Amino acid sequence: MEFTIRKAAFSDAEAILEEGLELTKFLKIYDPQIYGFKENYAGIYRNLIRKIMRGKKSAAFVAVYEGKIIGHILLVEKRHFPIYQKDSEAFVEEMFVAKQFRNLGVGTKLLDAAKKWGKTRKLPFLGINVHTKNNKAFKLYRNLGFREHHFEMRMKL
Repeated sequence: MEFTIRKAAFSDAEAILEEGLELTKFLKIYDPQIYGFKENYAGIYRNLIRKIMRGKKSAAFVAVYEGKIIGHILLVEKRHFPIYQKDSEAFVEEMFVAKQFRNLGVGTKLLDAAKKWGKTRKLPFLGINVHTKNNKAFKLYRNLGFREHHFEMRMKL
């Protein structure tokens, strides 16, 4: 199967929006209290996608098969507390691959694009969050060289 990875264009925003909303529905299964939608979720999300696309410290890439977007990755330069020697990293805000295209290397190629983007920006690391119950994603990230760095914990207030 031949697919390509390219930098997202503004004309891709609606397709990324649709995929992102599908991803959020998937995440809602894991934690409905956090991943519920706000009233104007589509408008808010659309603005976030466009902001990432035009940002100087962010980027979006898409996977395309036969002219159709089958996945995307949204990246930002994440800053850390400025006392550390390495105070920033490339960070995956969101990654999605359409269900029928999973396990075909699409996610790996999107992450390759993320690594290249981070390296060209001279960032020392690539970070990503994964839900503790998302075993398939966790396995993919481990196989690609990601290692556990810290755990985020939450409590209900």
